[in-house]
Amino acid sequence: MKTFLAACALALCHFHPTSAQTQSNTREVRGKGKIINKTFSVATFEAIEIEQFPANVEIQVTDQPPSLHISLDENLLSQLSVKSENDILKLALKDPDNREFWITKEDTMVRS
Repeated sequence: MKTFLAACALALCHFHPTSAQTQSNTREVRGKGKIINKTFSVATFEAIEIEQFPANVEIQVTDQPPSLHISLDENLLSQLSVKSENDILKLALKDPDNREFWITKEDTMVRS
């Protein structure tokens, strides 16, 4: 089975003021401009599923163990969900309190 190196960049620091918020407008979540880099070890995968945010994906095939490299606003890291299920790498932004929200794309890019 081929090993994949997933390198993701979520440039979410350039949010529009209404970029991610609850539908009731009672809670607004914005990137604050402090970008951090985070690496996750992940299981070997055959596909990527992205939920809740638009993204362009680039996959690099290497002989290294599979990993996911993400750059995003520090305050959004707690909302990032990374899971591997049935050979699918699943990336999502989730509200920790399970409240609905949406993200409008101003500058979002994912490299895998």
